[in-house]
Amino acid sequence: MAVLAFSGSQTYPQCTNFFKGCHYTATSNTCGAKQSCGLNGCGGVFNLDNGKAYCSQNFIGCECQSNPGTCGQPQSCDKNNCAGAFQGNTPTPVCTDFFQGCQCVATSNTCGAKQSCDLNGCAGGYDSSGVARCQGKFQGCACNPTSNTCGTAQNCDLNGCKGSFDSNSNTARCRGNFTGCVCKPVPVSRSLNFIINSSSRTDIHLRHQKSCSINGCNGGFDSSGNIVCKGNFYGCPCIPDPIWLPAPTTFPNDPDPPASTLPPLVQPWYCLGVQEQDYSNAEHDTPSYWLAARNRNTGHTDNGYGTGTGYSARDLCRKTLGGATVIRNGDPMTQCSGYGIALWNSRSCRTHCASLGDKEKCFEPGTDGIQYNSISADLICDRALP
Repeated sequence: MAVLAFSGSQTYPQCTNFFKGCHYTATSNTCGAKQSCGLNGCGGVFNLDNGKAYCSQNFIGCECQSNPGTCGQPQSCDKNNCAGAFQGNTPTPVCTDFFQGCQCVATSNTCGAKQSCDLNGCAGGYDSSGVARCQGKFQGCACNPTSNTCGTAQNCDLNGCKGSFDSNSNTARCRGNFTGCVCKPVPVSRSLNFIINSSSRTDIHLRHQKSCSINGCNGGFDSSGNIVCKGNFYGCPCIPDPIWLPAPTTFPNDPDPPASTLPPLVQPWYCLGVQEQDYSNAEHDTPSYWLAARNRNTGHTDNGYGTGTGYSARDLCRKTLGGATVIRNGDPMTQCSGYGIALWNSRSCRTHCASLGDKEKCFEPGTDGIQYNSISADLICDRALP
């Protein structure tokens, strides 16, 4: 009968009785109790057919206990028949079928139903994606955040929080990163709106303004004069409910009598327009233009702003003639505009109106052989201001 054994750290076992010195395939009796795959030159590797680790250098064929060198980088607990699980309250799960003893990356199957981040040594905290996960025991498992996990409430618009209000409530929570954590609602400008979605939740980013009277909003004015919710959905713009107002009292208008029947109400009265002087001698072969105001009672003329390129009645606006500035309230080139179209020298003015008998010129002495001199009747200023 052949008896097999390893003689020290050998690759294969040898017969020690019959067939002494011959190499044979190792058996469980030959190998004895499993040792670490990293000891005595074992060089353990996994057999992908059954998921068990065997020595590949010394003690070939003997099953060994996996170690980090054998396992390599942790993979998903759900892959390759790993069947990962936590062995009690431990930080990391290990494979329980193939690759037994190797650490694996926890999945929702490994973790089971989410528990409080404060239970069983989980020590929950947020990862870089804003998801609450255990940082102590059960590492990698998502957990339900608590006030300890969330810390001090932050702005609902920061770091991907995407805060929104609980239904009909003044409590806002993160719905994106840091899900479930209470956050500080952010009052927004009136150019934004808010929505109430299918769960009656109000989005802080607001889309359609709602009545200030619904869902406990209790609208009022903020310090900037904007109408916002003061109760639930604090800081969100809202629409005040309309209130009934009586129709304003109306009074008949007192029509002005026709302009042709109005005598001048103030003396002296003036004509404002463009003054043109056209010299007939060779020395002055082009006309000159001024803006002018002529006293129709005394014949005295105040003028200024001389030019050789001409003016229109619109150029009278904001010009000072005779110590008074012309204030224009409309277009002085519109014929037959009533009093108030312009103001000057404590007088109300109207525009030229042929149907009232106004002449085109308010001063036109003709030619004396040397020059032609005239003033257009653009504004008639003959009524006192109210």
